[in-house]
Amino acid sequence: MSKIDKDKKFTIAFTLEDILDVRLLIKAGKLSGFVLSYRAKISGMWHEVFRVDTCHGYLHMQKFWESPETIKLKEYKDMPLEMVFQEFLQRLKDNWQKYRRYMEKVVKNGQD
Repeated sequence: MSKIDKDKKFTIAFTLEDILDVRLLIKAGKLSGFVLSYRAKISGMWHEVFRVDTCHGYLHMQKFWESPETIKLKEYKDMPLEMVFQEFLQRLKDNWQKYRRYMEKVVKNGQD
C-alpha cells in the first residue's frame, strides 16, 4: 500500500446490540471501494444482517434474513462510488430496525 492509499475502518453503533462496520478503501485520495456491514446481537448471539460491498470486484449486497447469496447491483454501475456509498449508508441508517426485525424472525424460527 503506497503512502496515499488508505484503508479506513470504523463502526457506527445504532445501539449496543446493533453495529454498522464501515470500511473505506481509498486510492490516490479517491474512494475505490467500501464495505457496509450491519450486524445485530439477537438471542445472545451476533448475526450478520445486511451487507453491501465492492470486495469481489463488483458492487453487491447480501440480505442475510433471505439468503447469504450475493445480489449484484448492476443498476449502480455508472453512478460515482461515493454517491453509492452515501446512498447505502443512509439506507442502513433509515432501515436497520426493519432489517433487524426480519432477522429476528429468521433466528426465532431457527433458520439461521
